Amino acid sequence: MDSLARNVLQSQQQACVFVHAGLMRATTLKLANQVASSVVDTLARHPSVVGYEIEANDMRTRKSIFNATEHCTRSGQIIGTLFGAIGSRHKKFQDKARYSFASMFRHIWLAYRMAHAHELLSGSRFRFIIRSRVDHTYSAGFDWPLVERLAAPSPGAPLGRLLIGQPHHYHKLASRDGVPHRHRCVMNDQFAVGPPALMDAYASLYPDFSDFRRLVPLGRNDLVGHTNERILVSHLHYRGVGKTFTSFPLHADIAYAGCGTSHRFLDSNRSKN
Repeated sequence: MDSLARNVLQSQQQACVFVHAGLMRATTLKLANQVASSVVDTLARHPSVVGYEIEANDMRTRKSIFNATEHCTRSGQIIGTLFGAIGSRHKKFQDKARYSFASMFRHIWLAYRMAHAHELLSGSRFRFIIRSRVDHTYSAGFDWPLVERLAAPSPGAPLGRLLIGQPHHYHKLASRDGVPHRHRCVMNDQFAVGPPALMDAYASLYPDFSDFRRLVPLGRNDLVGHTNERILVSHLHYRGVGKTFTSFPLHADIAYAGCGTSHRFLDSNRSKN
């Protein structure tokens, strides 16, 4: 969070941050509350944080999230069926993306919904909305002039453009050997910035899933790796914004600092208890 505020928000006085996150490791409610209190203290240090929701990962909370996912959005069991269908077509998955699919896109949607509710209640309108991770560390300041230029409306993109941050090294490789963005089947799923209308399309994979699932390209051989990123791109086309997204170089890494600290905290408290 400190790196986000320093390098991305910079001196933007009217920036508003909304956090929807949960503990990754299963634990008891008592230990989860202890960890959450330290997270809340960190968020409270930043005046730009307008709203947050931190979910525990105890058995009762996990059951509530599962029920909400399955019954309220009609996506829970469907998501399990999706990865079962992918697995039946291919020998094995190349990564563990299937375990984070529902959780990640749910958090993205709920954080976006918090931002949208703030717009409605305050009567204001955000110029840009950013999707980021709280455990990102940025090695360079965010290039806002570049974002302003790339995201500007044009005859071919009257709403502007959705910009997806790619790690600098991979952006360089893709720019040299890649294909036009409208033909790409995979984009990074960790950072995006754009006008609210386009970020609505980006953030809504979770509530769209019960209908969108019929368009997931199950037959692709490469769907067994970077699955979340590939399904994200398919969803952008489903929402009709396939011609509006592009990528830009992002100087950021996932440090897992927050997660690592939480895990050490949990382990130390388990040994005491």
